Amino acid sequence: MTQRQLKFKIPRESERQKTAAQHFVARAWPEGSFEQIKALFSAGKVRADEIIVTRPEAPLAAEAEVTVEIGEEGQETFGLPEVEALLWDDRWLVVEKPVGIPGRLTDDDPMDPVRFMADMLGVDREFFFPVWDFPAAAGGPWLVARGEEHRRDLNEKLRRGSLQTTWYAITERPDKGQGRWQSDSGIVDYATTRAQGGLAELQLMPRWKDEGEGATLVEELLESCAAAGFAVLGDARRGGYLVDGGIRLRLGAIYGDDDFAHSWPAPRDWWPDEPVTPPPVVEEPAAEEKTTKERALGRLEVSKKTLEIVGDRGGHPWVLGDRHTGSIEEFEAGQPVQLEGPDGPASIYALVDGTGPVVARYWSHNRGQATAMDDEVEIRLDEAIGRRRIHFRNMAHTDAFRVVYGEADGLPGLWVDRLGPIWRVVTVAHCAKGFRKKIYELLRDRDPSAMILEVEHLRDLRQRDELPGARIIDKGESYLEPGQSLTVREQDLRFRVEPWEGVDVGFFADQRDNRRQAVERAEKGQRWLNLFCHTGAFSVALAEKGVHTTNVDLSKRYLTWLDENFELNGLSLDLRENFAGDARLFLDTNRERFDGIIVDPPTAASSDQGFWSVRDDYVALLVQCFESLADGGSMLVCRNDKKARTSLEKLVKKAASRAGRKVGSIEDAPPADDFPSVEGFPEGVKFEGLWVVGD
Repeated sequence: MTQRQLKFKIPRESERQKTAAQHFVARAWPEGSFEQIKALFSAGKVRADEIIVTRPEAPLAAEAEVTVEIGEEGQETFGLPEVEALLWDDRWLVVEKPVGIPGRLTDDDPMDPVRFMADMLGVDREFFFPVWDFPAAAGGPWLVARGEEHRRDLNEKLRRGSLQTTWYAITERPDKGQGRWQSDSGIVDYATTRAQGGLAELQLMPRWKDEGEGATLVEELLESCAAAGFAVLGDARRGGYLVDGGIRLRLGAIYGDDDFAHSWPAPRDWWPDEPVTPPPVVEEPAAEEKTTKERALGRLEVSKKTLEIVGDRGGHPWVLGDRHTGSIEEFEAGQPVQLEGPDGPASIYALVDGTGPVVARYWSHNRGQATAMDDEVEIRLDEAIGRRRIHFRNMAHTDAFRVVYGEADGLPGLWVDRLGPIWRVVTVAHCAKGFRKKIYELLRDRDPSAMILEVEHLRDLRQRDELPGARIIDKGESYLEPGQSLTVREQDLRFRVEPWEGVDVGFFADQRDNRRQAVERAEKGQRWLNLFCHTGAFSVALAEKGVHTTNVDLSKRYLTWLDENFELNGLSLDLRENFAGDARLFLDTNRERFDGIIVDPPTAASSDQGFWSVRDDYVALLVQCFESLADGGSMLVCRNDKKARTSLEKLVKKAASRAGRKVGSIEDAPPADDFPSVEGFPEGVKFEGLWVVGD
């Protein structure tokens, strides 16, 4: 019998190790019977740090490297597995494979547990062909073909990339939050979605070489992680830390084919209960190294009032110029400065700006975070990405979201959006020029395949007739020709966007949750009004439910774009009616009462009906909306006004009173969670909304 060797590391178990050595061996060799495992200890086949372990009941030291020599097949008998079907199709199914059950089909064994899975599911075992092999210690969603021909077809799609998968693994914590591993099998892009202590949950996006058998895909993925120095938890064969609950590698999503657009969350016991590894040690760089990395720190004179306003960490993030403010002409945009008041330097550090009245933007109360800016930028970017980990996990269904939102993510003056395969970086303040090159470098490291676009949207540019255009920073592997449009997804619906010009790409991701709310409030067959409809994202979501929309916008281009979005999703144009013109004129002549109304106007606009601003004319518009709303109907009222004098709720109630309508309820309709706000910073709140239900 050929000798087989298992290698693994012992995890850290709180302050005291307690798990017996034999239990670790049983986890590593689930096929072995109790008697076989005890015999390994008696024969001196178990070593910890090259020392023979003779007592199977003794605990092993944390971090010990264990080797086990196995010279026979396991004799453990498996009963009928508890197996659950997650998806069904005539050609394939996805099952939840339990941990501990062998994951390889043995053709000549009628007692094969995989065949028993088919029996438990009521599937003919002669047409039950797993697309990939699974180690016995691994579990999770498992793609199974219903016939050898279908297995070959699925394998080919996986190999050539038309069918893609996203996996999740728990490993030792990598130095970088995102990156790429290359192996003989292909390329694996990874992104950290959770980090705790010395462990990290990694999202793995493999691209395999177009050769070989699909049966080895999981083995190739485990090999790639181990070769990069990050063996997956529980992967005894490759030296991973051995934990209870099996190998922490699990299929998270499968997509790319018309039949596949599915994802599955990890189970509650996915993250190990014990710390497993010590927290990472952050070494202080040598003094010489510190000096070379430090940014020059200037001094900026400000008034005592300014220091009070910026204040502690929860203060206002803008330093506004007054008669006591020193000149910033000697500084470059983005240079870190220490604020100095009448009583001397303060422990407040900011980045020189000069965007309108803002002379600087708050950075930190920590001098080291101001001088070692590159390191701090990397930390803040990774934290922002970590806060959006649920969105990165769900990219098979929704791939348009904000990753960095300026001051709210500690990176003032900069927005970073994810649009499908593109990072789109928008500079909205001069101070971001001091660190955006570092952002580009980090984004490139975290997703080498993605294209990076830069747009400057500074105040002086807004005064020009032309909109700022995008500049290519990195073509990546998903190169988009200048001027070419792109299709993104939201809740599996498709929308065309134009990433090359201005801030508006033709799709507002911040309304994601409100679109979901609209769909939940609407009923099939209802009629809704979408004022200032833009490119019709709300209308597409409602049409998917069978709701008819009347769409009003000044721009004929946007209405044509709306129709294109309908066609992109295979929706009938009979579910929409478009009017190109002023919303006020439409409401003046309208005699229909709608079951729902979406009101999301621009801050200001000009038409044949005259100039209109959200600050001066909104109440009159809302009066017209209440007159067009059916009894019990829902209305989404939105506003973009950073200097609003009156709360939106007061405006709604005032309009309802003038229209002679009662308000049944008012609920907040904030932007999606990837557009966070900063308390005490109303200038940073671009959007606010309310759901209003009429009596």
